[in-house]
Amino acid sequence: MIAPSSYIDGMVEKETYLNKKAVLIEQEQETKEKLKHVDAGAQQALTKVEEFVELVNNACLSYELATPEEKRELIKIVTSNFTAEGKSLSIKLNYPFKMVAERGGVSCGGPHRARGRTVLALVSELIVYFAEPQLIAA
Repeated sequence: MIAPSSYIDGMVEKETYLNKKAVLIEQEQETKEKLKHVDAGAQQALTKVEEFVELVNNACLSYELATPEEKRELIKIVTSNFTAEGKSLSIKLNYPFKMVAERGGVSCGGPHRARGRTVLALVSELIVYFAEPQLIAA
């Protein structure tokens, strides 16, 4: 970077100094714009996490109070695949719901080191999940 004192001391020509200054100002503006988009993206991810947590907290009650059409819609949101084999039915949860469901207690022994034991760990995973663009299956 060319210091203003270099121009004042006559070490750098005025035109070179002004060109470099213009480039740096443009880079600064671009960086600020990128930061705005990052902040907006983070805010959108947090909003999605809040909506998801609200849905998880109220899923049972929402299902009980829903009309048959609303129940079908809720099941479509929460689940991904249904398979039947003989008399057994297998239902798979969509990924964020699966993440919450599998974050259960410890059945025996101590907690696993690889799994976060706080809600903050789960929320962090959800933020990462909702911040990434989701692939929509066709």
